[in-house]
Amino acid sequence: MPTIQHTMDVVRLECLTAFPLSHYILSEDGTHLILLDNCADNYRIHGNFSKIEETSIEPLTTVEEERIAYANPRFHKYIEILRCQASEQDPPISLKTIRAIKRLVDESLYPVGLLFGYDYDQKQMVAAERAYGVFAEFLHRMPQEERQKLNRQHIIFNNKRVTFAQVLRAVQQDECIAVYGQYLAQLVMDYAPYLTFQREIELRVDVNKMRSHSRQKVPSDYAYLSHEDALKRLLIIYKSLMTHNFSCWPLHGISISGLGVINTVPPEVNKIFSLLMPMVLSGNFIPAVAVYAEMMESVIKPALRDKSWKTWMTRYNDTHSWLVSIANQTLFTQKDEWFEPKFLLVTLFPLAQDRSFICPPLKVFLEKLVYIYLTSGSQVMRDAMINAQFATLLRDLDEPVRNYILSALKASEHLMVEDAAFHEICATQLIHRLALIGARTSMASKTGFFDRAEGHASSVYKTIKGKLQKAIAGHTHSLMDVLEGLQTGLGDHTIPVSHHVSDKMLSYLQPMRSGFLPAPHLEVPPSPPVGLAPA
Repeated sequence: MPTIQHTMDVVRLECLTAFPLSHYILSEDGTHLILLDNCADNYRIHGNFSKIEETSIEPLTTVEEERIAYANPRFHKYIEILRCQASEQDPPISLKTIRAIKRLVDESLYPVGLLFGYDYDQKQMVAAERAYGVFAEFLHRMPQEERQKLNRQHIIFNNKRVTFAQVLRAVQQDECIAVYGQYLAQLVMDYAPYLTFQREIELRVDVNKMRSHSRQKVPSDYAYLSHEDALKRLLIIYKSLMTHNFSCWPLHGISISGLGVINTVPPEVNKIFSLLMPMVLSGNFIPAVAVYAEMMESVIKPALRDKSWKTWMTRYNDTHSWLVSIANQTLFTQKDEWFEPKFLLVTLFPLAQDRSFICPPLKVFLEKLVYIYLTSGSQVMRDAMINAQFATLLRDLDEPVRNYILSALKASEHLMVEDAAFHEICATQLIHRLALIGARTSMASKTGFFDRAEGHASSVYKTIKGKLQKAIAGHTHSLMDVLEGLQTGLGDHTIPVSHHVSDKMLSYLQPMRSGFLPAPHLEVPPSPPVGLAPA
């Protein structure tokens, strides 16, 4: 082949004709043949199917990987191995390194060369060389471990996959700085899509496309955080921003809604809300750590660094304290910020039944808890909504009542909640609610509102309640069995009510049956009617 620039294999120091042509693939640039036997040996020794150059070991490009399919079949097994290697996460690099690469892009990438195919003029070339010189000094001071991680970063741009080391080597070999600057920009966007490049780059390079293709890598600064911990923190923040009573200047607050509540928040808090909503609406919580890192770096830290006159005038102390509680993580350690729904129900149900403690809003909340628990297809959003409703309850109660409820929870904080106890209370709550619906609907169908007798309503309630209890007797070991038992009892009309009344009761149960399947939205039920019978 006329483009091949070598006749010897650099590893074995043998003539290229020593191996069959089927053992080679052509390099992407067409200048040399890659002996797959060398790649296989490297995989056997180092666990990496990579090509061996004269002075380095490099990963195959995407084009080169595709060419393996046309080589000797003995090498085809490495195609899947390469796919697995590509799917592995790159070792995380630090935000300090990411920002240094961003500065390099800002000071060396001139889009005019990309748009019109022009070479850099002398002034641009001097600036680019200066930027790469500064970056070279940064690399020289970089710890060896960080340098190794940086060199191994994979960058996917325009359907081509290269490593950072390959990009840097290409620039050192006088390849187009503007072209390879785009790969560096994509690497920045992979880690920090919230960062913005200098104005000309943002205007003339399709940076938004790079952002949309961000691989949502997590910087090493946040590598300590597990997915579970990050998600828990985001949910606590989401619940808190929906229920915290923020102070806002007139016409300065922004109305937001979620988790069944509406709140007014200052602009800096609304930025957090906007950042969380795509994840909440999609139900995709996989990038929780990346979203948490972005929130801290693009909203929380800048907001706390903002000492401008405008911020001093418009930001209330309670908002500042709330932001600080996220930054120093104290918001996540407050024991009254998050509760498991099962624990809330099992602990607070006996309290609500205590005749010496009268708190109608608590009974309403417990009914909402059961309804939300049974109608939600998403455990994550179910728990968040229940906690938001509970926070709203506590906020609206008088301080003595609020403290009494919190003290009851604290006294039971080490309680091991049994599923059987939770199911039993759910069944009790459902039966009470259905009996209320049945009695209320039955009495409304009588001759007139003023003809109804309170005693008769109570009698109807007790009759329906007793029949429903019999319908699920011995079948409370799972919530599905409870729902099926209630639905069967109402469907075959063993409950002494009219078709109209049973339809009303069944319509209340229907969302709960479908709640065991994924559901995109949740609605908080209206407060139940009062005045017919106690729970």
